[in-house]
Amino acid sequence: MVTYWCLGLPLSVFLAFPVHFGVPGLWAGLACTTTLQASVMSILVHRFDFAQEAKRAAATANNDLSAKSTARTEASLQLAAIPQPVTAGIAV
Repeated sequence: MVTYWCLGLPLSVFLAFPVHFGVPGLWAGLACTTTLQASVMSILVHRFDFAQEAKRAAATANNDLSAKSTARTEASLQLAAIPQPVTAGIAV
């Protein structure tokens, strides 16, 4: 969004009016902006270390799961410590 407002719109206006390209100049400015965005995103994707991020995600998930299981175990122990009512011969 920022590239369209900060780069695409000024480039489109420049190509359309001072350079006298008209409507094709408007489209060319926006096409240049889209090409720039695609190029930057391609570079970021190619430089991204997916294996490392997968390891980080797995470690985070394991930490979250162990924290949740610990909380569940503690809650279970607290529930087990509550005395249960005696139902001598009464069907509950």
